[in-house]
Amino acid sequence: MRVGFCSRAASVGALYDGFDAVGVMYGAGYRTLARMWVGERDAAARLRARSTQEGTHVHPADLDDALCTGAGIGSRRVE
Repeated sequence: MRVGFCSRAASVGALYDGFDAVGVMYGAGYRTLARMWVGERDAAARLRARSTQEGTHVHPADLDDALCTGAGIGSRRVE
């Protein structure tokens, strides 16, 4: 394992604020990131548990926020 892997806790609110600033508005149902950790080349997140999958194996909002986690890689703007 590399030293420093996802070693910094990141602000989920700052990530969403950054998206808002460029016109990407996430409503409450699409803000599923609960916690996020970042490193220089890595990012990890914990998503909020969803009470229903609404007929899917992976809810689209969960998939979207899992991909958004990558925005934190190497960034100090989400700390």
